[in-house]
Amino acid sequence: MNHNQILGVSANAPKEEIQQAFRKAALETHPDHSDSPEAAEAFARIKEARDELMKRADASVEHDTVQHSTAAAVNATSNAAYSTSTDDSLFDGFTPEEVVYIQKLDRMAAQKPKRSLFHRVKESAEVRRHRNKINTVNRRINGQY
Repeated sequence: MNHNQILGVSANAPKEEIQQAFRKAALETHPDHSDSPEAAEAFARIKEARDELMKRADASVEHDTVQHSTAAAVNATSNAAYSTSTDDSLFDGFTPEEVVYIQKLDRMAAQKPKRSLFHRVKESAEVRRHRNKINTVNRRINGQY
């Protein structure tokens, strides 16, 4: 079942457009407004399509937010690696959510992954990159290169 065709919206439609299309279709097919014997079944399909598309829209928004925060964190750490100033302007231009995400990456990078003889705990590539950038900054501060 193609949920986009049922509601008549594009594949990357925002939540508002999905909800508006659902309301329009619901007025036509709701069992209370339609005398058609298939109205209940049609309304159930429309509702299912709306629910699925809303989940997808939420997931894409969350994915975009994580990508944006990740890019901001990478930029901040690379700027910190080359910055020589000692003022608190490192986080200027970042939203509070981005600052929290960078701080979360700092905490995760500070924790060493636990290793065992029987299995190895994997950490994300993002945390590994962040830890490497922190190590690079520390080496530069210590004059190692």
